[in-house]
Amino acid sequence: MRSSDSQPQPVPQPQPNPNVCAEALLLAKGLSFSSHKAVISAFGEQFVKTGIFPADMGRDLSRAFEQRQISDYEYRFVIPREVAQAGLERAESFLASVEDHLRRASAGVDA
Repeated sequence: MRSSDSQPQPVPQPQPNPNVCAEALLLAKGLSFSSHKAVISAFGEQFVKTGIFPADMGRDLSRAFEQRQISDYEYRFVIPREVAQAGLERAESFLASVEDHLRRASAGVDA
């Protein structure tokens, strides 16, 4: 098949990553960590235990990391579509909560 006959392929859209969101929050507080587990732990200490974010966000962050670990290292592991969709929805919600918190914090509103 000639290249002019091929159909253009859609460009994958970036997906929200709860770990990156958590890292951004921690960096905004001047905190930096070298491992995902340390980020998860610090997120819990700095944002969940202090009541800034609900405990389910900490669980969502941990769950996303666990699923990523499994999918990276278990070559036969396949995440069912429903589970992937639910994970994407949780990640989008996580991102929206973090964005809202950062907006409020930068505006000087109690966050």
